[in-house]
Amino acid sequence: MHYSYFSTLPPPTQSSAVHTWQCILVSEECMKAPERFRSEGDLRHFLHSYGVHTESWGRGSKDVDDLYEELSCGETRLVLRRDGTVLRLKRAAAARVLFNDQGRQLMLQRKEQVFRNGTVRSDFSDRLSISEKLQPKEKAKKALIRGLGEELQLDPPFSIRPRGTSVDIAVSKTFPGLVTKSTRHRFDVHLHPEQYNPDGYIEEQPKKTTYFGWKPLPCTHR
Repeated sequence: MHYSYFSTLPPPTQSSAVHTWQCILVSEECMKAPERFRSEGDLRHFLHSYGVHTESWGRGSKDVDDLYEELSCGETRLVLRRDGTVLRLKRAAAARVLFNDQGRQLMLQRKEQVFRNGTVRSDFSDRLSISEKLQPKEKAKKALIRGLGEELQLDPPFSIRPRGTSVDIAVSKTFPGLVTKSTRHRFDVHLHPEQYNPDGYIEEQPKKTTYFGWKPLPCTHR
């Protein structure tokens, strides 16, 4: 990657702690990114300084500690764009999990997430079953297989077909107000009969429970 420097970023909206900066080139824009955050409080202060308010996080979405964990393990990165806004960079393996039930094509879908505080989220994409963030230097297919095990408790072998790569920039539903650039490596996963559970799957995590269920796949999505 080509590195260059840009020193005229708008200042933050309030005084901030001293950060170590590196300058990178992403999508032909020069950006600056903190190499690390010393604590969750340091990260929260950085976000607030650049107009990303986190007061609503943790209620039907992830919280600052979740973002801090993502950054610490290298699953995502934060950068500052030329206009001084914060951008989250994410790479993920995203898949439709499919099963042919006697000629009827079914697709697995997240139905809802129930958080420990009682909040329920159900606004999930109807075009994807699972999405797993890539760890540093991890290949997309390996991340997908890991995600199938972690989210659905399924073991290989799998029938996996690549469907290309997409890139989009949008405000995150996971971290409200934080614009995210997502690079998704897309796959179709066809389950074998012994992997198919007609009742769906449940993923238990410390902060939430996710419920997956089956729906008929529209012909236009095949």
